[in-house]
Amino acid sequence: MTPSRRSSGSSSKLTHKPAILRSAPGLGPVLAARVLGEIGDDPERFTGSNNLRSYAGTAPVTMSSGRSHYVKARKVRNKRLADACHW
Repeated sequence: MTPSRRSSGSSSKLTHKPAILRSAPGLGPVLAARVLGEIGDDPERFTGSNNLRSYAGTAPVTMSSGRSHYVKARKVRNKRLADACHW
């Protein structure tokens, strides 16, 4: 699809994301572009920040049984996204 054939609605969804990503501490233009590329352009893909953190693998996994509690790092994660940012 050529740029002239794109609908104006899809481009308006993407205009605010780069500004928000670049406002995050530690994300410059290169890392913000990497995060935007890994997250994608669908604003409804992640319903909250915890869902995005789980996808990136930066949210801890808490396991408990009786009086025992364990907090572990996620093994299944998007490594490129996790390397770009540490939330």
